[in-house]
Amino acid sequence: MKKELISLLVGLLILLVSTSVLATENIIEVTNQVEVTGTEIRLVEIAQIKGDSEFKSNLKSITLGQAPLPGYQRVIYRTNVINALRREEIDPEQIRTNIPYHFSVTTDYKKLSADKLVQLGKDYIYQELGQEPEQVEIEVRNSPQDLKYPTGELQLEVGNLHRRNLLGRTMLPIEVKVDGSLYRRVNIQYEVSLWQEVLVAEEDIESRTELSHDLFQLEDKLLTTQNNDFVAKDYPLDGTQLRSSLRSGQPLEVRMIDRPPLVGRWEDVKLIAQIGGVIITADGRSREAGHYGDIIKVENKNTRKIIEGKIIGERKVQVITD
Repeated sequence: MKKELISLLVGLLILLVSTSVLATENIIEVTNQVEVTGTEIRLVEIAQIKGDSEFKSNLKSITLGQAPLPGYQRVIYRTNVINALRREEIDPEQIRTNIPYHFSVTTDYKKLSADKLVQLGKDYIYQELGQEPEQVEIEVRNSPQDLKYPTGELQLEVGNLHRRNLLGRTMLPIEVKVDGSLYRRVNIQYEVSLWQEVLVAEEDIESRTELSHDLFQLEDKLLTTQNNDFVAKDYPLDGTQLRSSLRSGQPLEVRMIDRPPLVGRWEDVKLIAQIGGVIITADGRSREAGHYGDIIKVENKNTRKIIEGKIIGERKVQVITD
């Protein structure tokens, strides 16, 4: 009977000891050199962890700070890990830890070529200008270097610009995002020029000359700034004059064009009406001033009737007929 009681007590003691051992078999092990893949140093990624599911779950949210930039390393001390456990209300005394006094952390990375960054900016410029690539000349003023970035889902986009005029020298902020978070912003400066077909004087043109497309020829010019507001081939020149003289071969700019009123108010005008194939003219008097193409009210001097007409030349109004 005594032997049976002793055996029972021994069995209970062994059970208690084994239960106690099992309860403390939560283990964290870290080597001298570890590697991470994201932008943060997560304990579950750098450590060998053993234990029950609740213990492992409690460690998932523990981070030891920002991961080093790709190509660099960061030193983490054992005390950093212990303090992180305590912040999560995990007692280090209840865990078997095998962590060196300090260990090095590096970041696994991928390479992003500088050409890809530059091309992204060029494609953005083509799209914003609404031009085909052959119409635009782009020079990179500060070529970036190849970029190392943490492994993850890569996303590239152009950030907010301080100016919308892309001609001339312009800086584009290329944002490099990993897993939806901004990792790096690369500023690339471009010199942007645009080829445009413009009107160029065939011969010298004196100031105050009435302009028409017959005085010009089409020629490709390279625009380097929005201030070069050259006149394109479809610009309406009817009823316009040249403000100042223009040399042969010089492109016409909008600022050089004057559009004076061709009819003044209460001014005698020539009324022109076309009925079928018959053209009828009459004397009239304007009730309004206007430029070429404007619709104004005029008075027929013979009938005293107020009618509407379109200005087609200096003191010439084409009567609008039903």
